Amino acid sequence: MTTAWLDRLQRGKSLVAELDALQRDIAEYRDSAAAEIATALQHGGAVVNADAVRAIVKRPYEIIPINEREARLIQFKGIEAPIVGWVEKDTPAFRICRVTRSMNVVEALPDWVNTTLGWRAPDHQALIDSTREAVRVTSGDVDSFRRKYGAHLANDLGNGSFKIKRGDAWIKLVAQLINDGIMPYAPSPVAPEHWDTSAKSPIKMRDYQDPVITEFLHEGALTINHPAGAGKRFIGLFMLAHFRGRVLIAIDSDAGREQWQDSLKDFPPHKESRVTVSTLQGIGKYLKNEWDLVIMDEAQRIPANNFSRLAFVSTKYRVGMTSTAWREDKRESLIFALCGRPAHISWSSLIRAGVLRRPSITVIVVKNDAAKTARVKSLVAQRKGQTLIYCDWIAQGQALANLLDVPFIHGETPKKLAALREADVAVVSRVADRAIDLPELRTVIEVAGQGKSREQLGQRVGRLLHGIENGEFYVLFTAEEFSKFRPRLFGIEAELAGEVDIALLDESGVTQRTSTSAAKPAKKFRGRLIAPQHHTLNFSSRDGLASHPKNGDTPEPADEIARVLSLPAVAAKIAKAQTVASDRAAAHVPRLFRLCFSAEFSPVEIAEAFGQRGNSTVARYRAACKALVSVGLFAEDKGRYTVSPAELNRLKALASAVK
Repeated sequence: MTTAWLDRLQRGKSLVAELDALQRDIAEYRDSAAAEIATALQHGGAVVNADAVRAIVKRPYEIIPINEREARLIQFKGIEAPIVGWVEKDTPAFRICRVTRSMNVVEALPDWVNTTLGWRAPDHQALIDSTREAVRVTSGDVDSFRRKYGAHLANDLGNGSFKIKRGDAWIKLVAQLINDGIMPYAPSPVAPEHWDTSAKSPIKMRDYQDPVITEFLHEGALTINHPAGAGKRFIGLFMLAHFRGRVLIAIDSDAGREQWQDSLKDFPPHKESRVTVSTLQGIGKYLKNEWDLVIMDEAQRIPANNFSRLAFVSTKYRVGMTSTAWREDKRESLIFALCGRPAHISWSSLIRAGVLRRPSITVIVVKNDAAKTARVKSLVAQRKGQTLIYCDWIAQGQALANLLDVPFIHGETPKKLAALREADVAVVSRVADRAIDLPELRTVIEVAGQGKSREQLGQRVGRLLHGIENGEFYVLFTAEEFSKFRPRLFGIEAELAGEVDIALLDESGVTQRTSTSAAKPAKKFRGRLIAPQHHTLNFSSRDGLASHPKNGDTPEPADEIARVLSLPAVAAKIAKAQTVASDRAAAHVPRLFRLCFSAEFSPVEIAEAFGQRGNSTVARYRAACKALVSVGLFAEDKGRYTVSPAELNRLKALASAVK
């Protein structure tokens, strides 16, 4: 037999084994589904409608119009499909998204969405001149345009042109046009006197960045909608190396301003340019000046009431930059209205191309805030590389920093960027949400966030996309927070479709009892069958083992602790410790091994971490710890317990020798 033939034979055997495993899974879920249907028929009086079941296979979605510009898309998750639109609600069976006509401006919606809703090409096309004082109808009936948009128009200038009312009427007009699927910017090409083609820059544009420069030179107003870590600031620096004139750069934080200033030292602008860098909060003193170019970094912040005044600055050209063109107040279209035509690249496409790092995201649901603190201590103890811990309140951040004995970097911290770069571990407030480039960052832990804001979570995850190596992102929720704030994850699930696995570790003892979405999927095999272009949400059991099975029924460990727990010698010692402990203490042995894996805790601290009190509870935890000491897995020092490194290394070496 030839080697090639043997290889094919082995591959064939592997495929047969995989098919056998799938058949067992399918049979299991067929039987389970039949049992559930039978129960529903007995107790709920339900009747299976075969025609409806066949219909949902043919069309696993429904679209419900809200108005002429918006609709809700309800997708049946039993048939996997890409996320379309803005996820509003996610249940075990259905995903509900909001889709708007303006989404076609950034990236065309699928044909079946536009066809179902009857969203054809707009009835009009129009262009607003560079002075923002007039609009010209370039296609469609002029009278109907006047009737539809007349609230923002002044006198008729003839030839299909209208004067725009003063004040913010032009912003409202642009927003309404974009909402109707019309991109109304008349190109205002960069004049030769403002662009030096002979200038040199040490920055080399990547393949996906070159078209952005070309489009800016042609349009004069552009929104660079690229992911975090894709090099938006370097595109700006390349522009500044060639641009001649007065330039204002506006950014939403002191740390971001410091980063721009450092970058301008490393990559100086054109010798004939004068560049000013300001925070959005301090922009007022520059609004009366005349500018040739305004660069608005973190442009998703511009539509906010207190920042939108930047729209009125007098400038010939403008560039917006954002990785998260998302807003909870439905003002997304204003981002492009204020900055210019979007130049969009998806996060997932650049991860597939190898430009960005693929993040690992783990959502950990704990019982209460004390358990959060204990989990943070454990994660920090086993961290990889530079670590940021995000809090959202000053008092909370300072308390956590004091407990961990690490710096707390917040709004009053001087030289924030330098402090961030110097710290191996730091607790940070919102000042580190955006515009921070930390190449050595490997671990991010979010203890608290801004409610349901997907923009904030997207920005925080984005800090890892800059990294030299793949990073790990942990979101800590209490059970109540997970129930209320799960939408924080929706933007990431959509943008990173197919390029992220979001693992859920439920340690609260609450979510699994109240939500079938956390309890049922432990047996599902969707992680193996799902098409590569879709995302997977892999729920995990409380012992930290990943839910989707591989190689039959053997779960894949989800983290380092789970990998250790999966070692036969460790599992045997855990079982032995449970037999040594009392019945009531035995149940706590595995969870205490996990909690004390990399940090010391006393029984009293363990009880506080799990939100419990009382002498009897503390006694049970002490008994469980002593049982682990008796089998060699734990070490004790003055009444505090942690996993014994020597014993752990011995068991790992034993497992390697067996392999």
